[in-house]
Amino acid sequence: MNSVELTFSNGETLSLYKNDVLFGIRRIKNDKISSHDTVARQMGRLNFPYGASSNGPLELWEHNEEGLIPSLLEFFESYDYFYLENNRDTIYSTSEVVKINR
Repeated sequence: MNSVELTFSNGETLSLYKNDVLFGIRRIKNDKISSHDTVARQMGRLNFPYGASSNGPLELWEHNEEGLIPSLLEFFESYDYFYLENNRDTIYSTSEVVKINR
């Protein structure tokens, strides 16, 4: 029970194991530059209403009976995207996970 296989909407799969380290990316409100800030507008800065925040490292933990499912669900509820510590070149969307197999 110390591993799971995620299936994404495109059919790709990803195996995760107890103690794997993930980094989460979530949407945050971008309130650093006001849309009324004339200096920022004059400098050509774009004011996107949301930005991104990356958090981690976050280690997957194992529940005695449910395995990795509880830690994954907590993680997926908190982050829109994630990547693995050992593969920072690929970012996965948590909303594209359609199945979790223990």
